[in-house]
Amino acid sequence: MDEWTPFERVGGTVVDPDGTTGSLMENNRYQVIVREHPDGPFGPYVHLTIRSRDGSPRHDWRDFQRLKNELVGDEMEAIELYPAESRVVDTANHYHLWVFRAYRFPLGMPAREVSDGAPGISQRPRE
Repeated sequence: MDEWTPFERVGGTVVDPDGTTGSLMENNRYQVIVREHPDGPFGPYVHLTIRSRDGSPRHDWRDFQRLKNELVGDEMEAIELYPAESRVVDTANHYHLWVFRAYRFPLGMPAREVSDGAPGISQRPRE
């Protein structure tokens, strides 16, 4: 895979049908719409809409963690929601992260543990 390049803003402001605005960011692998929301149930948050540049259904956890860190911040927590079937939106190979600026979830792993693999464990090396 090509070496990761920094994100750059491309084009103008993206305007959704409900009037929400966002910025289109791009690197060599992904296009991401970044929408800032000043108020939410857990305080301010950012909605990231992610798609691979080639339109493929790429869903790489390490890539998504990296783009979240680069576009919003290393110590921000994000969720990817698998919604009730009545709220499913599945029209393209887009993925969504909601990143919270001031909220830390009371669940998840207690400490950092990262590996490039070990005997009997399949893991690709970090970039």
